[in-house]
Amino acid sequence: MGVQNILDREHELSTIIFKRLKPIDNLKILAPEHVDRLGVFSFYIEKAHYNLIVKLLNDRFGVQSRGGCSCAGTYGHYLLNVDEPTSKSIEKKILELFG
Repeated sequence: MGVQNILDREHELSTIIFKRLKPIDNLKILAPEHVDRLGVFSFYIEKAHYNLIVKLLNDRFGVQSRGGCSCAGTYGHYLLNVDEPTSKSIEKKILELFG
């Protein structure tokens, strides 16, 4: 099989995913400008609870997914030097905007 074949296939599948998801109005892919990526996509669907989306992807389509911030949130805070007060301030602003 070879590493290059795996990378080529992953790129092919990523291209298909971007092409199919982009036209969906209320689906927002995070960092859509990064088309050369691993086959991992972060997205949200406006006005849909993430647990519903995770359940549908898993039960209906067999797609493994995780909803919410998961374990990356803490690591992201570390990488971006976001301390606890700053995190709370960001959370407050998000809740004010999107409640």
